[in-house]
Amino acid sequence: MKSGIRAIDMGNRKVLTAKPTDSITSISKKMAKLRIGGMPVVQNGKLIGIVTERDIINKLCAKSKHPKDTLVKDIMTSPVKVAVNKNEDLTDVATKMVRHDVSRVPIVDGEDFVGFITNRDIAREAPNLIGVLLEQLKVNNPEFRFEPNSFGKCEKCGEPGHVDFKCEKFLCEICAKSESN
Repeated sequence: MKSGIRAIDMGNRKVLTAKPTDSITSISKKMAKLRIGGMPVVQNGKLIGIVTERDIINKLCAKSKHPKDTLVKDIMTSPVKVAVNKNEDLTDVATKMVRHDVSRVPIVDGEDFVGFITNRDIAREAPNLIGVLLEQLKVNNPEFRFEPNSFGKCEKCGEPGHVDFKCEKFLCEICAKSESN
């Protein structure tokens, strides 16, 4: 089942990028300051690679190279393991991220770099996506009944235990009966 959400609508279009001639020291400082785990490497608007924390650890630190003497082009992953088209469905994007064991994916339009999507972007929108998917299920299958339940606190009395989604709230059995009356 497709989500109906395009990669470009979910991903970030304002992305800090690296150039192949940047030093690892300079991009590492930027990554640390912004708390990001990777940067696309772009030259003349074209995606040519990606540099990640994993690249820095495996190709620099583990090999005792000095960051000031190392350029992005020396350790970047190129070609990129996986990139997605800007119009690709979010379901396919997530599937590719899992299949290729990556947490960030560049978004391209042909050869042009246009954005970046991370597992955080997908997780941030997950509650909305679940709602959209449930609505799609209801439309495609009119007999579908979604009655979520969980273990947690009753939203009326606050008691912990098994709760059901009734009357637009998660309620324990006692409160659910009192709300129904």
